[in-house]
Amino acid sequence: QYYQVNKVGNLMSLYTNDIDTIQECFGDGILMFFDALVLGLMALYKMWRMDYKLTLLALIPALIMFGIGTVMGTAMTKRWEERQQAFSDLSDFAQENFSGIAVIKAFVKELKELMAFRKLNKQNEEINVIYTKIATLLEVLVTLFVESVICVILGYGGYLVYQGRFNAGQLVEYIGYFEAIVWPI
Repeated sequence: QYYQVNKVGNLMSLYTNDIDTIQECFGDGILMFFDALVLGLMALYKMWRMDYKLTLLALIPALIMFGIGTVMGTAMTKRWEERQQAFSDLSDFAQENFSGIAVIKAFVKELKELMAFRKLNKQNEEINVIYTKIATLLEVLVTLFVESVICVILGYGGYLVYQGRFNAGQLVEYIGYFEAIVWPI
């Protein structure tokens, strides 16, 4: 009865994609979360002690990046669910056709089923392409923001080096701290 309520394709989709996601979340995800939390807070503290004005200047774009990431994350979650559903439909269709191959051959419906499979496969491909485009756009935006903030740090930090309040080593150290707080965001 369980398999009458839950389609096999949906279960295959869950086993194929969701188990890997859960494993990543509880395996590497917890470790990365605590690493990011501790490392990020320590780096932020050190940056603040080095120069609070530069830290404030660096955190404004980081907050904007956090906002963009939140909005894009919502869009990516919606696309991920569409992607899961498309894979589920494709898997379910394939499973039903393989289990009913004798009926399909008896009624000479091979071409009809092939065309239906191609349509589902094309939909699956389109949804995956859209998801990949959004993920790539998010990665490009994050890289753009990070590099622009590093340019601001280099500009203002170079001015501080020129004034003698920083030396070049401290500026490189500061950029390293900034990069330590950026990857968790």
